[in-house]
Amino acid sequence: MYLANWMQKVDLSQEIQEVYLHSFLFKLAEALVAIFIPFYIIDNGFSILAVFGFYTVYYTAHLLGSIPFGILATKIGYKHTSLLSSVFILAFYLMIRGADTEILLYLSALVGGTGFTIYWMGMNPEVATSSDDDRTEEETGFFFSMPSLASMLAPFTGGLILLYFGFNTLFLLAALLMFVSFTPFLLSSEHREGMNMDISELFTRDMAYDILTYFAEGSHSVGEKILWPLYLAIVITGSVNIGTAGTLLALGSAITSIFIGKIVNPQNRARVIIIGAFMAAVTLILMAQITAPATAFVISALHGIVYTAVNLPIYSAAIRRSEQKDIMEYFTAREVSLAMGRLTVIGVAAGLYMLYPEDFFVISFAVVAAGSLLTGYFGGKIRTPET
Repeated sequence: MYLANWMQKVDLSQEIQEVYLHSFLFKLAEALVAIFIPFYIIDNGFSILAVFGFYTVYYTAHLLGSIPFGILATKIGYKHTSLLSSVFILAFYLMIRGADTEILLYLSALVGGTGFTIYWMGMNPEVATSSDDDRTEEETGFFFSMPSLASMLAPFTGGLILLYFGFNTLFLLAALLMFVSFTPFLLSSEHREGMNMDISELFTRDMAYDILTYFAEGSHSVGEKILWPLYLAIVITGSVNIGTAGTLLALGSAITSIFIGKIVNPQNRARVIIIGAFMAAVTLILMAQITAPATAFVISALHGIVYTAVNLPIYSAAIRRSEQKDIMEYFTAREVSLAMGRLTVIGVAAGLYMLYPEDFFVISFAVVAAGSLLTGYFGGKIRTPET
């Protein structure tokens, strides 16, 4: 019954629903590969430090590219900017297939980081512009649930593809799906508002909680996209096990995303974020204690459930704040802050690995858990026009 009701909501004549369809296909492609990148790097004979080096280059491209690509999006349009990113993302998937030296590995990270930066500098303001002001939280819930639904199948499917066909086939399939995902944007209308004021105005006292929230939130990306896949690759092993853990994390997110989107409003947002952040911190600490696939699956699902209560309300708040400020400049400041948080935690994790290799995962997940608590504290203090 619920699925039938959801299907009735699909009307591609509405711009936000073009975003839904694209996000489903895009995440399906990305999720086929994302959780396996640390595994791929290790499996190709590189070290753990090479994994950190890869993501350092990747997120440095994100940091340096956010402002210029944000400006580009206001010139050529948000959707055209996202379309442009496909060239770099497809090149990334093709390049990483043949990355048999560290130089080639880092070069592919540069191309991939650039591509996904271009993508998000077009997509984030597109979601903000296309959404209905009266239904921001609900529509954000659908924007999160669509890729989560795609992600439920993708990691497990990716694990099976790896098991039977190898990385080359996996990367090629992801590239094909990524290309198809952009077709809903080809004939749609365009937006290009923003960058109408000095970006330094966004790094002010009024923006302090926003900036601190996104900086702290960046730590979670390191935990979910680097540490957890790396831990699974080294401790749990097996592409199917890694893929199943990724699928269950997405399942947990999908279960709660629409629900959270429906119940969260500007008045209860802070409470939901803080509770979710505390529970997410607990699951992050437990991740470093896992030694069997079954428990890894349970923790992945639980973390997906509880962290959605953090990032979904924060993202909906970002949309409302961007409309209050300057859409493109706000999301530029957000992406810069996220990248700085990610690079900081990657540096800390790499240092911990060199200093305390035996306790590296335990301490690193504790650092990410602390970042989750800070995200909840600062995120709960972001004030939108309604609060």
